Amino acid sequence: MPAALSAAVTAASSHAGQPLIRRLQPHDADVYRALRLRRLRDYPDTFTSDYEEESARSACHAEQRLAALSGENIWGAFAGSNLPA
Repeated sequence: MPAALSAAVTAASSHAGQPLIRRLQPHDADVYRALRLRRLRDYPDTFTSDYEEESARSACHAEQRLAALSGENIWGAFAGSNLPA
C-alpha cells in the first residue's frame, strides 16, 4: 500500500473510537503469534496451517513474516493499542 494511502487509512480509522487498522510490523510479532496460535487452536478448519506446525516455529519466524521484506502484508485492527483477543 502506498504510504499516502496507508496514512489516510490510519487517520480515518482512528477517529471516534473506531479501531485503528494498520499493517503489522515486526514489533507486533509476540501479540500476532499469540493471537494466531489461539485462533489456530480454536478454529482449525479456518486455516491452511495447523496449530502443531505453527507452535513449533520460533517467535523469530513471526518477526520475519511481519518484516517488510517478506512480501506479505498482514493487517491488524487495534482497539486502543492492542489487537483484539
